[in-house]
Amino acid sequence: MRFLIGGYGPKGVQSILRADLADGSLTVTPLTNEAENPSWLLPHPGGETLYAVEERVPDGGLAVFRRAGEGWRLHGCFEAGSAPCHLALDDENRFLFVSNYMDGSLDVWRLDETGLPTEKTDTVRHAGHGPNPERQEGPHIHSALYLDGLVYVADLGLDQVAVYRLARETGRLEEAGRIQFPAGCGPRHMAAHPSQPELFYVDAELQGLVFAVRRDTGEIPQTLHAVPEDVTVPFRTSAIHFAGDTLYVATREADVLALMTLRQDGTLTEPVFYRHRQQTPRDVWMNNDWCITADEGSCSLTLLRREGNRLTEVQKVPTPGLGPTCVMPF
Repeated sequence: MRFLIGGYGPKGVQSILRADLADGSLTVTPLTNEAENPSWLLPHPGGETLYAVEERVPDGGLAVFRRAGEGWRLHGCFEAGSAPCHLALDDENRFLFVSNYMDGSLDVWRLDETGLPTEKTDTVRHAGHGPNPERQEGPHIHSALYLDGLVYVADLGLDQVAVYRLARETGRLEEAGRIQFPAGCGPRHMAAHPSQPELFYVDAELQGLVFAVRRDTGEIPQTLHAVPEDVTVPFRTSAIHFAGDTLYVATREADVLALMTLRQDGTLTEPVFYRHRQQTPRDVWMNNDWCITADEGSCSLTLLRREGNRLTEVQKVPTPGLGPTCVMPF
């Protein structure tokens, strides 16, 4: 199995890596030093194009790479907003959504058949603030998720997920509603499961919560804690994904992973917690047998063996000069 790893590292440092999982061992190969702070990566399904945010303030960038043998060659750099932090595609892989954290904006790029950007078709900007004066002084778009013609946009600063309808002919977004979350919780990332077309799931960075949310009404039928009750240090959730019927959430500072099982009705079981030995698990990949964490604070990747909801550390792989923040299967 092969993965792409991105993170925080200046130009000149090998900031995009390849990780190979084989025979219960993880090996890492540098790929390029042409990107600055590529904190989120997204390969185009066609296999020839790779997108990377360049998380800078105030002038962020979108770096686009093309396949070159076993590696990647920089094709071009495009403008983004302040601190771009997440990338997503529509279901036909014809539009790319770039979330810009610091200025609360979302860019839409039209793509050609090979995945190369051809034009920026829209930019939406949020306005307002939340109750937390340090983290919610303004809008902070953290991620986007495309589901059935709609683009769900998580705004940590406003405690909202904005919903937009994508017009494919023009590439523009039309607002279709707002889903309000508890004050001060800070929605960050979202996940969906194919067996639950009426729901999606959101992690709240500032309060360590996980929400099940109805797509049609915005109702929140379930709220769970992704952090153990005995954690006393400040914390921030960082990742939410599905592995089969297991929803898992990583939390920084507390350095824990929470694993929840999806029931047939779309609700989740109470979480089982794994206390991670490494610092700042920013992103996590998991299947039935293995788990890989990108540990920004430890400048390393960690391979863990999975047996049900039990995780056991197997290997720590240093990533010198890079604080990894993204583990992307490829």
